[in-house]
Amino acid sequence: MSENQGLLHLDELRALARRDEIDTVLVVFTDLYGRFMGKRFDADFFLESAAKDGTHCCNYLLTVDM
Repeated sequence: MSENQGLLHLDELRALARRDEIDTVLVVFTDLYGRFMGKRFDADFFLESAAKDGTHCCNYLLTVDM
Protein backbone atom coordinates (compact mmCIF):
# COMPACT_ATOMS: atom_id res chain seq x y z
CA MET A 1 0.00 0.00 0.00
CA SER A 2 0.93 3.65 -0.31
CA GLU A 3 2.86 5.46 2.40
CA ASN A 4 0.18 8.16 2.66
CA GLN A 5 -3.12 7.00 4.08
CA GLY A 6 -5.84 7.38 1.47
CA LEU A 7 -3.42 7.73 -1.46
CA LEU A 8 -3.76 5.02 -4.10
CA HIS A 9 -1.36 4.85 -7.04
CA LEU A 10 -2.54 3.71 -10.47
CA ASP A 11 -0.61 0.43 -10.26
CA GLU A 12 -2.34 -0.37 -6.97
CA LEU A 13 -5.74 0.58 -8.40
CA ARG A 14 -5.09 -1.61 -11.45
CA ALA A 15 -4.23 -4.60 -9.22
CA LEU A 16 -7.29 -4.08 -6.99
CA ALA A 17 -9.58 -3.72 -10.02
CA ARG A 18 -8.15 -6.94 -11.52
CA ARG A 19 -9.02 -8.76 -8.27
CA ASP A 20 -12.53 -7.21 -8.29
CA GLU A 21 -11.83 -5.44 -4.99
CA ILE A 22 -12.59 -2.04 -6.56
CA ASP A 23 -15.24 -1.60 -9.23
CA THR A 24 -15.98 2.14 -9.07
CA VAL A 25 -13.70 5.19 -8.96
CA LEU A 26 -15.04 8.51 -7.68
CA VAL A 27 -13.51 11.65 -9.20
CA VAL A 28 -14.85 14.39 -6.94
CA PHE A 29 -14.23 17.73 -5.29
CA THR A 30 -16.16 19.45 -2.54
CA ASP A 31 -18.61 22.25 -3.17
CA LEU A 32 -19.03 25.29 -0.93
CA TYR A 33 -20.93 23.16 1.60
CA GLY A 34 -18.45 20.27 1.71
CA ARG A 35 -20.57 17.93 -0.43
CA PHE A 36 -18.90 15.74 -3.04
CA MET A 37 -19.53 16.86 -6.62
CA GLY A 38 -18.15 14.94 -9.56
CA LYS A 39 -18.38 11.65 -11.43
CA ARG A 40 -18.37 7.92 -10.85
CA PHE A 41 -16.37 5.79 -13.27
CA ASP A 42 -16.22 2.06 -13.79
CA ALA A 43 -12.69 1.19 -12.57
CA ASP A 44 -11.63 -0.39 -15.87
CA PHE A 45 -12.92 2.57 -17.88
CA PHE A 46 -11.17 4.98 -15.53
CA LEU A 47 -7.85 3.16 -15.97
CA GLU A 48 -8.22 2.92 -19.77
CA SER A 49 -9.53 6.43 -20.41
CA ALA A 50 -9.86 9.03 -17.67
CA ALA A 51 -6.51 8.29 -15.98
CA LYS A 52 -4.72 8.78 -19.31
CA ASP A 53 -6.75 11.51 -21.01
CA GLY A 54 -8.35 13.29 -18.07
CA THR A 55 -12.00 14.15 -17.64
CA HIS A 56 -14.14 17.27 -17.59
CA CYS A 57 -16.71 18.85 -15.32
CA CYS A 58 -18.85 21.91 -15.59
CA ASN A 59 -17.43 25.00 -13.85
CA TYR A 60 -21.00 25.76 -12.84
CA LEU A 61 -20.65 23.07 -10.15
CA LEU A 62 -18.11 25.29 -8.39
CA THR A 63 -20.30 28.38 -8.25
CA VAL A 64 -23.86 27.50 -7.25
CA ASP A 65 -25.86 25.58 -4.69
CA MET A 66 -27.64 22.85 -6.62
